[in-house]
Amino acid sequence: MLDSARLPGILRSMARRKAPEPEFPQSFETFYKPGSYDRANLTAREPSVFNGTVSIRRYRVTFEEVEEPREVLIDRLADLWRECKNHHHGELLRRAAAELGIELLYPTVSEPAWWRELPQT
Repeated sequence: MLDSARLPGILRSMARRKAPEPEFPQSFETFYKPGSYDRANLTAREPSVFNGTVSIRRYRVTFEEVEEPREVLIDRLADLWRECKNHHHGELLRRAAAELGIELLYPTVSEPAWWRELPQT
């Protein structure tokens, strides 16, 4: 039986608790670009029972690119360029820069004028 003297305190603590978030819909943003492997893992054409999970409900999964200004992408690339310690990533970063229409000029961003606009063709 509950102690009536403690009841107001119990109610107060229950009121302070954060309400559980609904399970669905779920939406999140990520920097991870899903590929064919991810799609294959998410594609289940029939209901199943596996590893203690009964899968009988259907879900809709949508991947879409979040449009952001070019300047934001260049700033993000600058951070990666500045923090990069792996020489194998240099060419990948240069290709990403070319997609943005810029050219990386120096091994690190700490150099002055670390990038320039590529000529428009």
